[in-house]
Amino acid sequence: GWQSYKQASAGWPSKCDTATDIAAAWTMTGQIKKVAAVAAQHSKPFIVTAFGGQSRPLAHRSPSGIVRPGHSDCSAHNRCYDPACQAALIAGFHQAWASTSGFAGSYVWRWSTDPTQGGPSDASFSPRGKKAEGILRQLYG
Repeated sequence: GWQSYKQASAGWPSKCDTATDIAAAWTMTGQIKKVAAVAAQHSKPFIVTAFGGQSRPLAHRSPSGIVRPGHSDCSAHNRCYDPACQAALIAGFHQAWASTSGFAGSYVWRWSTDPTQGGPSDASFSPRGKKAEGILRQLYG
């Protein structure tokens, strides 16, 4: 397994606009090729054991939600909410990884079994009751 909390780097879009932009950024990092090469070297499939992002503006710049002093985006602060960014992160991740040789699946980070978590105004990692849940249902049925 491998977790996918890639911090912002050169080539990541300045805004969380589209899944296509996010997928292109994943490709540019080189991580997909590296993980696929390790899987092929050992003749094993791989599972991404944690991926996702908060429902916050620019969450792709800090997907783990770590507050970094001096960071001006609000991706790690409770007062901000952007469910479209979370949905783009999830859809873009799958656009980039799903066709990779050896990819056997992934786990969504912090999707609780508690039915009261999440919802349309919740800025947390949980996709429950948000646009991101719809994306995941399309992908996994």
